[in-house]
Amino acid sequence: MHGNLIANAGRGRNKDEGYVNAWDRLPYITTLGRSGKASTEPAVNNISENFVLGTYSPLLDVDTDDGASFYHTFDNVLAYGGYGRKVNCNAHDVRSFRNFFYWLPRATCERLIDYTLQALADGLPASLTAAVDDAPDSGWNGPDWSNNNGWFVNNTVVLSGGADPCGVPGGYASDCPTVGLGSACDFGELGTSPNNTARGPAGMVFGGNTIMAADFATMKVPARCGNDTLQQWLAKGHDPGTWVAPVQSWPVLLAAMRAKLGLPVGSGPAPSR
Repeated sequence: MHGNLIANAGRGRNKDEGYVNAWDRLPYITTLGRSGKASTEPAVNNISENFVLGTYSPLLDVDTDDGASFYHTFDNVLAYGGYGRKVNCNAHDVRSFRNFFYWLPRATCERLIDYTLQALADGLPASLTAAVDDAPDSGWNGPDWSNNNGWFVNNTVVLSGGADPCGVPGGYASDCPTVGLGSACDFGELGTSPNNTARGPAGMVFGGNTIMAADFATMKVPARCGNDTLQQWLAKGHDPGTWVAPVQSWPVLLAAMRAKLGLPVGSGPAPSR
């Protein structure tokens, strides 16, 4: 998927879908994976040099959900929306790099699954899923922790501040999920399960990102990572190469976005926020 202008899609507040929406729920046998032998591993799906305008309050710009795997999202400009991307429900090997995320509350969302809490939310008795929570493949024990071998690297993120469309406080969770202490979404139910033995996704990499915001004083990584501000978290050596900066002027941002898409660098009026 390359070189597209995408806008006015996935309309509706709180809809759990993105302008680019991937579900890998049904495996196929193919020889296009890395080994060249028959397996369920697909070839890499590349999403590059697209301009995505998240108008009409979509929840997500790129939604790699429900087992989506081997997606590389790079050199895109993704503006507005609730999250730049989501990686969820067994999705893995999802790599986002060299993208420009503009004016959205939160850059990325990786979260684990607690089947007991989900059952309760759906009105089902917890006894139906308590055994699943303790199983080797449960969300609290590792493999269901989304985005093993994933990346969020060398991206530029211009945060708008405020909450996302679901009312969750915005920000940038940094590499808090990789140390098994929380979720990049930081939904309120985390940490309430009696089976809470969560570990971070294996091989997930955060680093080299530029995070711009109007106010970093109140921006914190998820509470389960110690309630540090983002700057305090980075100062401890997390998320190597990532740095924070105030929001740059519109001409500077516009030039960077145009350069990202290979367009002539020009000028234009600043958008209404």
